[in-house]
Amino acid sequence: MKILRKSNKWLLHRINSQLRSSYQELYHFDLKNWFHNFLCDKRSGLNVFFSAIIIFFIILLVPVDFMKLDKESVPIMLDQRISNLATIISLTLVIFSLLINNIAVKETFAYRILFRHSYLYFTLFFALTVIGVLILATNFRHYNDEIIVRRIAVAASILAVIILFLIGVLFVRLIFFLDTNEIHKIYRAELHTEAIRLIKLQLQIIYSKKTYIDIVSSYGLGKFNPVAFRNTLQYAEEFGESIELKTISDVKIGEIEKSLRLMQKENILLIFNPIFIGYSFRKDERLFWYENNYRSNQRFLNLKEKLRFSKVGIENLDVQNFFHDKYERCVKEVKVKEADFILSCYLELYKLQMKYIDIHD
Repeated sequence: MKILRKSNKWLLHRINSQLRSSYQELYHFDLKNWFHNFLCDKRSGLNVFFSAIIIFFIILLVPVDFMKLDKESVPIMLDQRISNLATIISLTLVIFSLLINNIAVKETFAYRILFRHSYLYFTLFFALTVIGVLILATNFRHYNDEIIVRRIAVAASILAVIILFLIGVLFVRLIFFLDTNEIHKIYRAELHTEAIRLIKLQLQIIYSKKTYIDIVSSYGLGKFNPVAFRNTLQYAEEFGESIELKTISDVKIGEIEKSLRLMQKENILLIFNPIFIGYSFRKDERLFWYENNYRSNQRFLNLKEKLRFSKVGIENLDVQNFFHDKYERCVKEVKVKEADFILSCYLELYKLQMKYIDIHD
């Protein structure tokens, strides 16, 4: 887990600290973007679930007994709240489906960002979690502690109001998608966000490679020629064997330094492979080799367990690929206005890349 790798033992943490100080405008905290990624994405259901549970228990713990209820009326009230929420959600989905049919731009990508930017995922996940919690809470309707029972009823009312507010926000956001210009604004913002992410990845590649080489070279190791090594592995490709590639997402540089210090004490000469974050690592590659005749000597220092690999490729170009395909369609269909919009987005993207052109050197 990434949260366990936030220390100088990891290469990515070290270079991110450098990048945050050198490129503060790229690494400033964006609350809106964080909210979208953490709670509004289709994969954020678990985050929303725990958030709803935490809010429910906070309300139970805070003494907000503003509703004067007797013990007998609480079960009725809980059943009413569950029924009301279920009805509201059903009507919301019906109205939402009707509005979707009138969206200004009927494209798969438009629907994807619609669900994300309208807070549909967040609203549905939150509402369903609250209904589930209230259904479980009905089991305590005959609990002897009247204070707890009353607070459950209060929590049900407060959560119902929160859901109504979220549904209102959902419809307001959805209305924006009835206007093509508003959709184009979101398109432009999505492209800008992806461009910033790719620039950060490029910076990570450059800084991680330089940092790794500097650290390993400080122990007196010679730089490895990966081209010469790959030539020795061509026999696998010649015989039709598939070469598995994994993308390096992090390096446990602290543990590697410990091993190198031991090798240094024993005067063992090594050569190293200049890896970096985002490097495509072959399953038959090594991090280090003994210097004497490394092509034939099978005694190597194997530290591959100090690497972490990403499940998918680091560079995800969904937005740029969408813009590229859309531009080709606009040219074929002679949609001048749409093509001009895409070109203006590309111009902004070019200016952004030129601002950080030094990272391509």
